[in-house]
Amino acid sequence: MRNARWQELSSGECRKLLAGRRLGRVAVIDDDGPAMFPVSYAVDRDAVLFRAADWPKLPAQIVLQVDDLDETGGSGWSVTVRGEAIEVDEPNELDDLRRLHLRGDGGYVRVHKASIRGHRIARQADLPSNYLG
Repeated sequence: MRNARWQELSSGECRKLLAGRRLGRVAVIDDDGPAMFPVSYAVDRDAVLFRAADWPKLPAQIVLQVDDLDETGGSGWSVTVRGEAIEVDEPNELDDLRRLHLRGDGGYVRVHKASIRGHRIARQADLPSNYLG
């Protein structure tokens, strides 16, 4: 019965949840190993974009993770976007992206060839609120 709490989200549900948030975490592998960075992001048409400030080198592959958790109720959701990190450097495209008002400094990064997956967890009524099993 443990897995009855987990539900895989449809692509449409994932996109709707992503569009409803503005902050996430980007996971990368750098010279020191795995690292996480908070980012302001936006969904623009079929692309996910963020700004990468103070990164010595943009990694080829990234994972953007966005979630919402209700620790009191023991429920929540998580969506991950995996893909190639492509720095946007075309002047006309940069002018267009400025309308997104992404917070932060640094260059604009598009997640290219992205796969989007998500899961929802629901608390079962007969389990204590701190049960994570």
